Amino acid sequence: MMRVGVVVPHFGQAVYLERCLRSLLAQSRPADAIVVIDSSPDRTGGIIERFAGCLTYRVSPPRGVAAARNLGLELLDTELVSFLDADNEAARDMLARQVAAHEAAPAVSFVHGDLVPIDSTGRASRAVPVYGSEAVPVDEQMGWLLERNRVATDTVCARRDAISRLGGFCEEPGVREDYDLWLRLAAAGPIRYLPAPLARYRRHDSNLSNDQHYMFAWEAGALRRQDWTTSVDALARRFRHASDFQLACAELRLRRQEPEEAVGLLRTILRNTGDARAAFHLAHLAIDAARWGEAVAWLAPALAARPADAGLWNNLGVAALHLARRDTAAVAFTRAVELLPVYEDARVNRDALLVEAIPVNGWRVTRRRLRDTVLPLSAAA
Repeated sequence: MMRVGVVVPHFGQAVYLERCLRSLLAQSRPADAIVVIDSSPDRTGGIIERFAGCLTYRVSPPRGVAAARNLGLELLDTELVSFLDADNEAARDMLARQVAAHEAAPAVSFVHGDLVPIDSTGRASRAVPVYGSEAVPVDEQMGWLLERNRVATDTVCARRDAISRLGGFCEEPGVREDYDLWLRLAAAGPIRYLPAPLARYRRHDSNLSNDQHYMFAWEAGALRRQDWTTSVDALARRFRHASDFQLACAELRLRRQEPEEAVGLLRTILRNTGDARAAFHLAHLAIDAARWGEAVAWLAPALAARPADAGLWNNLGVAALHLARRDTAAVAFTRAVELLPVYEDARVNRDALLVEAIPVNGWRVTRRRLRDTVLPLSAAA
Protein backbone atom coordinates (compact mmCIF):
# COMPACT_ATOMS: atom_id res chain seq x y z
CA MET A 1 0.00 0.00 0.00
CA MET A 2 1.29 3.45 -0.90
CA ARG A 3 2.11 5.74 2.02
CA VAL A 4 0.64 9.23 2.17
CA GLY A 5 1.60 12.31 4.15
CA VAL A 6 -0.30 15.58 4.60
CA VAL A 7 1.20 19.09 4.66
CA VAL A 8 -0.73 21.70 6.65
CA PRO A 9 0.58 25.28 6.30
CA HIS A 10 -0.63 27.55 9.11
CA PHE A 11 -0.74 31.34 9.11
CA GLY A 12 -3.25 33.27 11.20
CA GLN A 13 -5.87 30.52 11.40
CA ALA A 14 -5.37 29.15 14.91
CA VAL A 15 -9.11 29.39 15.58
CA TYR A 16 -9.71 26.72 12.91
CA LEU A 17 -6.53 24.63 13.23
CA GLU A 18 -7.90 22.10 15.73
CA ARG A 19 -10.87 21.28 13.47
CA CYS A 20 -8.49 20.83 10.57
CA LEU A 21 -6.25 18.41 12.47
CA ARG A 22 -9.16 16.44 13.92
CA SER A 23 -10.54 15.93 10.42
CA LEU A 24 -7.19 14.39 9.43
CA LEU A 25 -7.02 12.14 12.47
CA ALA A 26 -10.57 10.93 11.79
CA GLN A 27 -9.74 9.63 8.30
CA SER A 28 -11.09 6.21 7.33
CA ARG A 29 -7.62 5.57 5.91
CA PRO A 30 -5.14 7.16 8.39
CA ALA A 31 -2.35 9.41 7.20
CA ASP A 32 1.13 7.96 7.53
CA ALA A 33 2.48 11.40 8.45
CA ILE A 34 1.11 14.88 9.14
CA VAL A 35 3.38 17.92 8.98
CA VAL A 36 2.26 21.33 10.30
CA ILE A 37 4.36 24.30 9.15
CA ASP A 38 3.64 27.26 11.42
CA SER A 39 4.55 30.68 9.98
CA SER A 40 1.96 32.61 11.94
CA PRO A 41 2.51 35.34 14.53
CA ASP A 42 -0.45 34.01 16.52
CA ARG A 43 1.21 30.55 16.67
CA THR A 44 -1.08 27.80 17.86
CA GLY A 45 -1.43 28.30 21.60
CA GLY A 46 -1.88 24.91 23.22
CA ILE A 47 -3.45 23.31 20.15
CA ILE A 48 -0.37 21.45 18.91
CA GLU A 49 0.32 20.06 22.38
CA ARG A 50 -3.03 18.27 22.25
CA PHE A 51 -1.83 16.34 19.21
CA ALA A 52 1.64 15.46 20.47
CA GLY A 53 2.84 12.21 18.91
CA CYS A 54 0.37 12.47 16.02
CA LEU A 55 2.23 14.94 13.82
CA THR A 56 5.45 16.78 13.05
CA TYR A 57 5.48 20.48 13.92
CA ARG A 58 7.91 23.08 12.58
CA VAL A 59 8.07 26.85 13.04
CA SER A 60 9.16 28.69 9.90
CA PRO A 61 9.62 32.38 8.99
CA PRO A 62 6.61 33.82 7.14
CA ARG A 63 7.84 33.47 3.54
CA GLY A 64 4.51 32.57 1.96
CA VAL A 65 2.42 29.43 1.55
CA ALA A 66 4.64 28.08 -1.25
CA ALA A 67 7.70 28.08 1.01
CA ALA A 68 5.70 26.47 3.83
CA ARG A 69 4.48 23.67 1.57
CA ASN A 70 7.99 23.12 0.20
CA LEU A 71 9.36 22.76 3.73
CA GLY A 72 6.61 20.27 4.51
CA LEU A 73 7.56 18.27 1.42
CA GLU A 74 11.17 18.12 2.60
CA LEU A 75 10.09 16.68 5.95
CA LEU A 76 8.05 13.85 4.39
CA ASP A 77 9.31 10.49 3.14
CA THR A 78 5.99 9.16 1.84
CA GLU A 79 5.28 8.28 -1.79
CA LEU A 80 2.21 10.52 -1.86
CA VAL A 81 1.49 13.94 -0.41
CA SER A 82 -1.85 15.67 0.20
CA PHE A 83 -2.36 19.31 1.07
CA LEU A 84 -4.82 20.89 3.50
CA ASP A 85 -4.81 24.50 4.63
CA ALA A 86 -5.22 25.11 8.35
CA ASP A 87 -8.64 26.76 8.02
CA ASN A 88 -10.17 23.90 6.02
CA GLU A 89 -11.22 20.32 6.78
CA ALA A 90 -10.85 16.96 5.06
CA ALA A 91 -13.79 14.73 4.22
CA ARG A 92 -13.56 11.50 6.20
CA ASP A 93 -12.72 9.40 3.12
CA MET A 94 -10.42 11.94 1.44
CA LEU A 95 -7.16 10.02 1.87
CA ALA A 96 -8.78 6.66 1.14
CA ARG A 97 -10.10 7.91 -2.20
CA GLN A 98 -6.87 9.66 -3.12
CA VAL A 99 -4.59 6.71 -2.33
CA ALA A 100 -6.89 4.22 -4.07
CA ALA A 101 -6.86 6.38 -7.22
CA HIS A 102 -3.06 6.47 -7.28
CA GLU A 103 -2.74 2.74 -6.67
CA ALA A 104 -5.18 2.04 -9.51
CA ALA A 105 -3.25 4.29 -11.92
CA PRO A 106 0.45 4.54 -10.95
CA ALA A 107 1.29 6.85 -13.87
CA VAL A 108 -1.02 9.60 -12.60
CA SER A 109 0.90 12.64 -11.34
CA PHE A 110 -1.89 13.97 -9.14
CA VAL A 111 -5.58 13.53 -8.35
CA HIS A 112 -8.09 16.17 -7.27
CA GLY A 113 -11.80 16.42 -6.48
CA ASP A 114 -14.66 18.63 -5.34
CA LEU A 115 -15.02 21.04 -2.44
CA VAL A 116 -17.90 21.64 -0.01
CA PRO A 117 -18.07 25.32 1.06
CA ILE A 118 -18.54 25.87 4.80
CA ASP A 119 -18.93 29.03 6.85
CA SER A 120 -16.95 30.08 9.92
CA THR A 121 -19.08 27.83 12.14
CA GLY A 122 -18.63 24.77 9.93
CA ARG A 123 -22.11 24.86 8.42
CA ALA A 124 -21.91 23.29 4.96
CA SER A 125 -23.35 24.40 1.64
CA ARG A 126 -23.90 22.17 -1.37
CA ALA A 127 -20.77 20.65 -2.92
CA VAL A 128 -19.37 22.52 -5.91
CA PRO A 129 -18.52 20.03 -8.69
CA VAL A 130 -15.38 21.04 -10.57
CA TYR A 131 -16.99 20.37 -13.94
CA GLY A 132 -20.63 21.07 -13.13
CA SER A 133 -22.92 18.51 -14.71
CA GLU A 134 -20.64 17.84 -17.65
CA ALA A 135 -19.44 14.33 -18.44
CA VAL A 136 -15.69 14.93 -18.36
CA PRO A 137 -13.28 11.98 -18.68
CA VAL A 138 -11.81 11.33 -15.24
CA ASP A 139 -8.26 10.85 -16.47
CA GLU A 140 -7.78 13.53 -19.14
CA GLN A 141 -8.43 17.14 -18.15
CA MET A 142 -5.46 19.00 -19.57
CA GLY A 143 -7.61 21.11 -21.88
CA TRP A 144 -9.89 22.00 -18.96
CA LEU A 145 -6.95 22.96 -16.78
CA LEU A 146 -5.71 25.32 -19.47
CA GLU A 147 -9.13 26.97 -19.59
CA ARG A 148 -8.74 28.02 -15.95
CA ASN A 149 -7.51 26.66 -12.66
CA ARG A 150 -10.12 24.07 -11.73
CA VAL A 151 -7.92 22.34 -9.14
CA ALA A 152 -8.64 22.97 -5.46
CA THR A 153 -5.38 22.50 -3.55
CA ASP A 154 -7.16 21.07 -0.52
CA THR A 155 -8.34 18.13 -2.65
CA VAL A 156 -4.96 17.35 -4.27
CA CYS A 157 -2.87 14.25 -3.66
CA ALA A 158 0.31 14.08 -5.75
CA ARG A 159 3.35 11.87 -6.17
CA ARG A 160 6.00 13.44 -3.97
CA ASP A 161 8.83 12.43 -6.30
CA ALA A 162 7.07 14.09 -9.24
CA ILE A 163 6.82 17.36 -7.32
CA SER A 164 10.48 17.11 -6.25
CA ARG A 165 11.65 16.56 -9.83
CA LEU A 166 9.91 19.79 -10.84
CA GLY A 167 11.41 21.81 -7.99
CA GLY A 168 8.31 22.09 -5.80
CA PHE A 169 6.04 25.10 -5.49
CA CYS A 170 7.20 28.36 -7.07
CA GLU A 171 8.13 30.88 -4.36
CA GLU A 172 8.36 33.88 -6.70
CA PRO A 173 6.00 36.80 -5.98
CA GLY A 174 3.13 37.43 -8.38
CA VAL A 175 2.63 33.77 -9.25
CA ARG A 176 -0.26 31.55 -8.21
CA GLU A 177 1.99 28.82 -6.89
CA ASP A 178 -0.55 26.00 -6.86
CA TYR A 179 -1.80 26.57 -10.43
CA ASP A 180 1.81 26.81 -11.61
CA LEU A 181 2.61 23.41 -10.12
CA TRP A 182 -0.56 21.74 -11.43
CA LEU A 183 0.30 22.91 -14.96
CA ARG A 184 3.83 21.55 -14.71
CA LEU A 185 2.67 18.24 -13.24
CA ALA A 186 -0.03 17.88 -15.88
CA ALA A 187 2.52 18.47 -18.63
CA ALA A 188 4.69 15.70 -17.15
CA GLY A 189 1.97 13.08 -16.74
CA PRO A 190 -1.80 12.46 -16.67
CA ILE A 191 -4.02 13.86 -13.95
CA ARG A 192 -7.24 12.38 -12.59
CA TYR A 193 -10.42 14.00 -11.32
CA LEU A 194 -12.35 12.23 -8.56
CA PRO A 195 -16.03 13.28 -8.79
CA ALA A 196 -16.60 13.38 -5.03
CA PRO A 197 -16.36 16.01 -2.24
CA LEU A 198 -12.90 15.53 -0.74
CA ALA A 199 -12.56 18.61 1.47
CA ARG A 200 -14.52 21.41 3.12
CA TYR A 201 -13.43 24.92 2.18
CA ARG A 202 -14.09 27.56 4.82
CA ARG A 203 -15.29 30.94 3.56
CA HIS A 204 -14.29 33.94 5.66
CA ASP A 205 -13.05 37.51 5.24
CA SER A 206 -9.35 36.59 5.04
CA ASN A 207 -9.68 34.10 2.13
CA LEU A 208 -7.15 35.01 -0.56
CA SER A 209 -9.71 33.94 -3.16
CA ASN A 210 -11.89 36.90 -2.17
CA ASP A 211 -9.64 39.17 -4.24
CA GLN A 212 -10.38 38.00 -7.77
CA HIS A 213 -8.22 40.72 -9.35
CA TYR A 214 -5.08 39.35 -7.74
CA MET A 215 -6.13 35.74 -8.28
CA PHE A 216 -6.42 36.28 -12.04
CA ALA A 217 -3.15 38.24 -12.11
CA TRP A 218 -1.35 35.46 -10.25
CA GLU A 219 -2.81 32.84 -12.61
CA ALA A 220 -1.43 34.83 -15.54
CA GLY A 221 1.93 34.86 -13.76
CA ALA A 222 1.80 31.07 -13.46
CA LEU A 223 0.99 30.68 -17.15
CA ARG A 224 3.86 32.94 -18.18
CA ARG A 225 6.31 30.68 -16.32
CA GLN A 226 5.45 27.56 -18.33
CA ASP A 227 8.01 26.30 -20.84
CA TRP A 228 5.59 25.60 -23.65
CA THR A 229 8.39 25.30 -26.21
CA THR A 230 9.48 22.02 -24.69
CA SER A 231 6.18 20.75 -23.33
CA VAL A 232 3.77 21.51 -26.17
CA ASP A 233 4.06 17.98 -27.61
CA ALA A 234 3.38 16.49 -24.18
CA LEU A 235 0.44 18.86 -23.72
CA ALA A 236 -1.02 17.94 -27.09
CA ARG A 237 -0.91 14.25 -26.17
CA ARG A 238 -2.89 15.04 -23.02
CA PHE A 239 -5.82 16.44 -24.99
CA ARG A 240 -8.51 13.82 -25.49
CA HIS A 241 -10.13 15.77 -28.35
CA ALA A 242 -8.49 17.81 -31.09
CA SER A 243 -10.87 20.64 -30.24
CA ASP A 244 -9.19 21.00 -26.83
CA PHE A 245 -5.94 21.87 -28.52
CA GLN A 246 -7.67 24.14 -31.03
CA LEU A 247 -9.46 25.96 -28.22
CA ALA A 248 -6.12 26.63 -26.53
CA CYS A 249 -4.76 27.97 -29.81
CA ALA A 250 -7.83 30.20 -30.19
CA GLU A 251 -7.07 31.80 -26.85
CA LEU A 252 -3.54 32.48 -27.97
CA ARG A 253 -5.00 34.36 -30.94
CA LEU A 254 -7.09 36.43 -28.53
CA ARG A 255 -4.09 37.14 -26.36
CA ARG A 256 -2.17 38.35 -29.43
CA GLN A 257 -5.13 40.62 -30.27
CA GLU A 258 -6.12 38.58 -33.31
CA PRO A 259 -9.86 38.26 -32.60
CA GLU A 260 -10.88 37.52 -36.19
CA GLU A 261 -8.56 34.50 -36.34
CA ALA A 262 -9.79 33.34 -32.93
CA VAL A 263 -13.43 33.60 -33.97
CA GLY A 264 -12.64 31.68 -37.13
CA LEU A 265 -11.10 28.84 -35.11
CA LEU A 266 -13.99 28.78 -32.65
CA ARG A 267 -16.61 28.68 -35.41
CA THR A 268 -14.71 25.86 -37.12
CA ILE A 269 -14.61 23.86 -33.88
CA LEU A 270 -18.33 24.35 -33.33
CA ARG A 271 -19.19 23.43 -36.93
CA ASN A 272 -16.94 20.35 -37.09
CA THR A 273 -17.32 18.92 -33.58
CA GLY A 274 -20.33 20.59 -31.97
CA ASP A 275 -18.12 21.28 -28.93
CA ALA A 276 -20.24 23.64 -26.84
CA ARG A 277 -17.15 25.19 -25.24
CA ALA A 278 -16.60 27.05 -28.51
CA ALA A 279 -20.07 28.59 -28.15
CA PHE A 280 -19.18 29.43 -24.55
CA HIS A 281 -16.15 31.45 -25.67
CA LEU A 282 -17.95 33.03 -28.63
CA ALA A 283 -20.63 34.21 -26.22
CA HIS A 284 -18.01 35.91 -24.07
CA LEU A 285 -16.47 37.61 -27.10
CA ALA A 286 -19.92 38.94 -27.96
CA ILE A 287 -20.44 40.12 -24.38
CA ASP A 288 -17.07 41.89 -24.39
CA ALA A 289 -18.15 43.69 -27.58
CA ALA A 290 -21.64 44.45 -26.16
CA ARG A 291 -23.28 42.48 -28.99
CA TRP A 292 -26.09 41.25 -26.79
CA GLY A 293 -28.26 39.54 -29.38
CA GLU A 294 -25.27 37.55 -30.64
CA ALA A 295 -24.36 36.70 -27.04
CA VAL A 296 -27.81 35.22 -26.41
CA ALA A 297 -27.55 33.21 -29.64
CA TRP A 298 -24.24 31.66 -28.52
CA LEU A 299 -25.33 31.19 -24.89
CA ALA A 300 -28.26 28.99 -25.94
CA PRO A 301 -26.13 26.03 -27.22
CA ALA A 302 -23.63 26.56 -24.42
CA LEU A 303 -26.39 26.21 -21.81
CA ALA A 304 -27.85 23.19 -23.58
CA ALA A 305 -24.51 21.45 -23.01
CA ARG A 306 -23.77 23.01 -19.62
CA PRO A 307 -27.14 23.47 -17.87
CA ALA A 308 -25.58 23.53 -14.40
CA ASP A 309 -23.14 26.36 -15.17
CA ALA A 310 -24.23 29.28 -12.98
CA GLY A 311 -21.92 31.67 -14.81
CA LEU A 312 -23.65 31.02 -18.11
CA TRP A 313 -27.07 31.63 -16.58
CA ASN A 314 -25.85 34.89 -15.04
CA ASN A 315 -24.49 36.08 -18.36
CA LEU A 316 -27.70 35.12 -20.14
CA GLY A 317 -29.50 37.33 -17.64
CA VAL A 318 -27.17 40.26 -18.35
CA ALA A 319 -27.55 39.88 -22.12
CA ALA A 320 -31.33 39.51 -21.87
CA LEU A 321 -31.57 42.61 -19.72
CA HIS A 322 -29.70 44.67 -22.32
CA LEU A 323 -32.27 43.45 -24.84
CA ALA A 324 -35.09 44.59 -22.51
CA ARG A 325 -36.16 40.99 -21.88
CA ARG A 326 -36.62 41.42 -18.15
CA ASP A 327 -38.63 38.23 -17.61
CA THR A 328 -35.90 36.14 -19.22
CA ALA A 329 -33.27 37.98 -17.16
CA ALA A 330 -35.14 37.31 -13.91
CA VAL A 331 -35.43 33.60 -14.70
CA ALA A 332 -31.72 33.40 -15.61
CA PHE A 333 -30.45 35.23 -12.50
CA THR A 334 -32.70 33.16 -10.25
CA ARG A 335 -31.48 29.93 -11.86
CA ALA A 336 -27.86 30.98 -11.33
CA VAL A 337 -28.46 31.58 -7.63
CA GLU A 338 -30.32 28.26 -7.28
CA LEU A 339 -27.36 26.43 -8.81
CA LEU A 340 -24.75 28.26 -6.73
CA PRO A 341 -26.20 30.11 -3.71
CA VAL A 342 -22.80 31.66 -2.86
CA TYR A 343 -22.50 33.22 -6.35
CA GLU A 344 -22.35 36.92 -5.52
CA ASP A 345 -22.64 38.33 -9.06
CA ALA A 346 -25.87 36.46 -9.78
CA ARG A 347 -27.34 37.25 -6.39
CA VAL A 348 -26.57 40.98 -6.75
CA ASN A 349 -28.02 41.01 -10.26
CA ARG A 350 -31.19 39.18 -9.20
CA ASP A 351 -31.80 41.45 -6.22
CA ALA A 352 -31.06 44.61 -8.18
CA LEU A 353 -33.43 43.55 -10.96
CA LEU A 354 -36.21 43.08 -8.43
CA VAL A 355 -35.82 46.60 -7.07
CA GLU A 356 -34.43 48.22 -10.26
CA ALA A 357 -31.57 49.52 -8.14
CA ILE A 358 -28.78 49.91 -10.73
CA PRO A 359 -28.59 51.03 -14.37
CA VAL A 360 -28.44 48.46 -17.12
CA ASN A 361 -24.73 48.99 -17.76
CA GLY A 362 -23.96 48.20 -14.12
CA TRP A 363 -24.84 44.49 -14.23
CA ARG A 364 -22.09 42.09 -13.29
CA VAL A 365 -20.78 39.83 -16.03
CA THR A 366 -18.79 36.70 -15.33
CA ARG A 367 -15.83 36.92 -17.70
CA ARG A 368 -14.47 33.41 -18.06
CA ARG A 369 -12.84 31.94 -21.10
CA LEU A 370 -9.69 30.02 -21.97
CA ARG A 371 -6.74 31.16 -19.94
CA ASP A 372 -3.49 32.60 -21.35
CA THR A 373 -2.04 29.34 -22.69
CA VAL A 374 1.01 30.75 -24.50
CA LEU A 375 1.01 27.94 -27.04
CA PRO A 376 3.06 28.49 -30.20
CA LEU A 377 1.13 29.96 -33.11
CA SER A 378 2.63 27.31 -35.39
CA ALA A 379 0.62 24.72 -33.47
CA ALA A 380 -2.65 26.33 -34.56
CA ALA A 381 -2.46 24.85 -38.04
